Amino acid sequence: MSEVNFVEKYYQILENLFLKHQKRIDHQKVGVLVSGGIDSSIVAYFTTKFFDEAVFFILHSKDAVDLVYAKLLNQKLDQELISVNFDKEKVNTVRKKVEDILEKAKVPSSLTHLSIATCFFSS
Repeated sequence: MSEVNFVEKYYQILENLFLKHQKRIDHQKVGVLVSGGIDSSIVAYFTTKFFDEAVFFILHSKDAVDLVYAKLLNQKLDQELISVNFDKEKVNTVRKKVEDILEKAKVPSSLTHLSIATCFFSS
C-alpha cells in the first residue's frame, strides 16, 4: 500500500468514525480538549468538519508552548478557544494527595484515573 493510499484510507476511517458520532450527537455543541499537538489537532479538524458548533479547551501552565500551537490551530479552524491556566505546583501537590488517598483505599488507578481525580479535586 502506498503512502498516499494509506493516508486516504486512514482519512476515510476517521470520517466514518466522526459521521457515526455526528448522527448520535446531532446538533449539540461539542468540546475538544486541545494541546496543539498532532492528535488533538486531527480531532479538532474533524470536529469542526462534522459538527455545527465546537469549542476548544486548553489547560496550560504560564510557560507552556502548547498554548501557542493551540492558538494557531484555533485561528485556522476559527472556533472558540477557552484557555485555563493552572499552577504546576498546586496540581502536583493535589496529585500526590489524590495518589495517597487512592493508595490507602487500595483503589487501583491508571494515569487517566489519577488525572481525572486530580482535576476534580483541584477545582
